[in-house]
Amino acid sequence: ASKGPLLNNETTSEASVGASNGMRGGSIAAAGDGEAELNSAEAESVANGSAEATEATVEAEEADAPPLSCSLFVSHAQPVQLGEVRDVLRDALSVHSQTVSGTTKEVPPLSWAVALAVTLKPKASGTMCVTIRPPGSLPASCCRLHAVDDATGESTRVVGFCTGPVACSDASGVTLLLDVKAPAGKTPLSAGEWHADIVSDVEVEISAAELGEATLPLEQYSPNTDYRLFRSTLSSSASCSAVVHVACEGFPSAKLTLRQLRVDAEPAEAGLDRATSVIRAVTGVGCVTMHGLLPDGAPGGALLECVVDRHCAALLELPNRPVQGLVDAPPTAADEEAGEPG
Repeated sequence: ASKGPLLNNETTSEASVGASNGMRGGSIAAAGDGEAELNSAEAESVANGSAEATEATVEAEEADAPPLSCSLFVSHAQPVQLGEVRDVLRDALSVHSQTVSGTTKEVPPLSWAVALAVTLKPKASGTMCVTIRPPGSLPASCCRLHAVDDATGESTRVVGFCTGPVACSDASGVTLLLDVKAPAGKTPLSAGEWHADIVSDVEVEISAAELGEATLPLEQYSPNTDYRLFRSTLSSSASCSAVVHVACEGFPSAKLTLRQLRVDAEPAEAGLDRATSVIRAVTGVGCVTMHGLLPDGAPGGALLECVVDRHCAALLELPNRPVQGLVDAPPTAADEEAGEPG
């Protein structure tokens, strides 16, 4: 609190002091030579209003409020020692505060990558709030933050870099993924250090997940009536959560649908497709991403396929049935003019 003059410290009247001591939150109107005038009716009204506000504040304090990110600033004429912020929050407010850090990798132009992954495992049911601080080399316009349930693989898009209050349980952990897409140009997105700040009302085990790289063994497009670009199996020798990204670089307006399938029955005859049903599907324009895939969650791995809609297939000139004589390349314009089968 400042010790400087209110209006004129030397001429502050006893009436003004008494009025200020008699009510909380009241206001004093200064007059003339520093003497204060206070209407008794106004003072009583302000005092009653202040009492009601105080009761409302007490009721609000008694209600359970989810933890949020906060900052504490202390200013004093003499040196003060508060101790570690995490210790003060834990001992005084029963709030747990933690920070985990890591380093992103360089992302070449027009490339997609998972920049960071943070695994959160609560030890009890409660609420937590996570704020991601990406490196300055990653523009916000190139980043997306996702929250993935480790038990079900369900993914939720997070707006911005802060989750806000999120209910958590010891029955399942949560993994936060930040994926990036580098813009066109000659300059890649350089590597940098990131931080994740976690505030919770329960103990949470936090770790930066190691990111492994893998590629799907894709084959050349085989003509089919569903305009299926590929069907492949994603498998892993260890328990993990995977992210699959499919991009149509040559046709950025293509509408793609990525599906995870369940095999219901094997084909009755050789050469026929297996009977399948869709577990989940995501759609995108130009590219599509599926988070929270569990390769070890099904026998043989996760079966994936990606299809393009009929309109885009027509623009891409994708055949929907085998073309006679097609071996290594589609027919050229000269072949078509000569009437030769492609």
